[in-house]
This record gives sequence, C-alpha cells and structure tokens, in this order.
Amino acid sequence: MRILQLSDLKIEEKKKDKNNIISLGNHSEVIRVSNGMLAKVYSDSYLNDEILSLVTETKILASERYRGLKHINIPNGIVYDKNKFCAYTMPEEKGVTYTDHFFSMPQEKIEDINICTELFLKVNTAVEKGNKMGLIFPDLCTTENIIINDKGYAVILDWDGIQVGTIPSLTFSSCLGNEAQYMTPKYFNQMLSCFNENIDKKSLAILYFQTVMGCDLENSMAMNAIKTHSVDKSVKMIFEGLNLEDELLVKK
Repeated sequence: MRILQLSDLKIEEKKKDKNNIISLGNHSEVIRVSNGMLAKVYSDSYLNDEILSLVTETKILASERYRGLKHINIPNGIVYDKNKFCAYTMPEEKGVTYTDHFFSMPQEKIEDINICTELFLKVNTAVEKGNKMGLIFPDLCTTENIIINDKGYAVILDWDGIQVGTIPSLTFSSCLGNEAQYMTPKYFNQMLSCFNENIDKKSLAILYFQTVMGCDLENSMAMNAIKTHSVDKSVKMIFEGLNLEDELLVKK
C-alpha cells in the first residue's frame, strides 16, 4: 500500500481538464490523477465525522490483503493531507458499466435468456470470489458500480460500498427497500453490526430477474432500470418466502 500526500496528486490542477473528472458527489469526488489511476477524495464535511473517517481509513488499509482479486477494484494507495486521512487511489478500470453494456447489445440479444444469463453470471462470479475472501456487497444493485471490463469479466467498483470482514459498508442499494428491510436478522447481524451473505443472495436474485427476466422484484408493476417489463406482486411474495440458507434451492 503506497502512502501518498494530497499535494503530490495536484487535484485542483487535474480538475481543470473536465475529462479528468469522473464523478462529483456530495461527500466525495473521483478524479483521474494519472494515466490508469484515479483518486477518490472525500469532502471536509465527510472527514469531519470522526467515525466515518476512521472506518474509511481502516477499510482502505485493510484492502492490502485482497490485492490480486481481479473481480474487485482494490485501492492501491492511501492519501493524507498534513497527517490526516483524506483520500485513496485505485486503478482505473477500462470498460463500460453493467447497464451500459446491457443496452449496447442488439435487441435480439437483450431478449435472449441465455445471453442475458451469461452477463448476469459474470457478476455472480465476482460476488462468489469476494464472499470466499470475507467480502459482502450491500451496494451490489447499484449497477453503475459494476464494470464489464475489456477482458470480458465483471469488476465491482467502490470499495466504500463493500463490507470488508467486520468493517461495515458505508452505503447500500436503495432498490432493495428501505433501511428497515435491510436490518432484519435474515440479512443483518445486530451484535456485529454486519451483513451476512444472504444480502448478496437477495441482490443477485434481484439482478437476475432484472437482467434475464426483465422484471423488478422490489418495485412490482413498476418499470425497472434494465428492461421495460413489469412483474406481479406474487413473484416478490414467493421470493421472500425462500430459505436463503438452502444452497440448492437458491441455485435452482
């Protein structure tokens, strides 16, 4: 893990070229600082929250043991400003987002269940490999954070949205429902303040229905982000009744 100084990244100078601005959010911005490297720089309001700042810094430092996981975008540097944590760097993935990749396909492929299943399985593979290393992905259904790279496999972005061991995720996909629906014992261990793998199984099921079946499991009778079909409420009721601990049933 490289230790960098914010002044060395010349963020304000890089931002003068709009092509270097990858994203601007309320709490952070992602800037291209060199060819092949991005920096995620946190706002003062975010860093002034001592708990958020400490959790984020700890999670970045913990990323070192996951280096080599090709399906996860792993931080490669931690950045300080006068000894205070403020940012991290990461490789820039070359590719397109999951949703953009989907819509770039010809209509006949979008309607082909086998081709759509192959696309979904790329993400499923990334999640399975991460789970084996103790990573959980509560923000998985934010498909802007999934890249289909130029080598053809899925890469999950945004280290903030990943639960690393017992270091919590700092966000989750709102498409899974409100916070109360997330924090049930089925998905969340209150004692450890951590999600379990059931949250990933639910996210994958929702992504599968969206990608392959063209329906939205959470917002019944509503148009979803991937395709333009709707689904009857009974489908959600059936899914909620599934025993996610039954591996064979989940795979079926």
